[in-house]
Amino acid sequence: DSHQVRVYDITSSRLLCKMGREDGSEGQGEGEFYYPWGVVVTADSAHVIVADYLNKRVQVLSLVVSDDGRTAELGFVREIGKGQLKMPTGLALRSGGSSQTVLVAEYGGHQVSEWSLEGTKVRTIGTGKSGSGDGELNCPIDVTVLPVSGQIAIADTLNHRVSVFDGESGSFVRAFG
Repeated sequence: DSHQVRVYDITSSRLLCKMGREDGSEGQGEGEFYYPWGVVVTADSAHVIVADYLNKRVQVLSLVVSDDGRTAELGFVREIGKGQLKMPTGLALRSGGSSQTVLVAEYGGHQVSEWSLEGTKVRTIGTGKSGSGDGELNCPIDVTVLPVSGQIAIADTLNHRVSVFDGESGSFVRAFG
């Protein structure tokens, strides 16, 4: 409920920096949040990507940590999917060659969308309509890329299952649970 993103030193639990309104209220501006939900950090630790649930966007933030690890700074870089995402929740990074994309579980959109870190939509996984058939999602809340196969596993909340899709084609593979 603080509507902030915070960076801590994990060895001392000391707050290094935060982004969002100082008073903890929700906001719609750059670097402000209205229920930040999922968060991922890029492989090079240069960016923090945050699902901004009720602002219906993803924000990309720069992360700079001092050499001694005693201070850090977050900076706004860009928005992804503003006006196109429907209640983004869970996030996962997907690597392809030398680039990374971000997978966004859209709770209200009944799909997972994939975006370049520059903000271009790559594709959609799932039908975008609530359903329980193969390849249909019902309020997906989280997403991950399976490390060995590269398949995409989605926590398909209201279908009470995990749905798995091929990482390259995005086609439905199986569901379990």
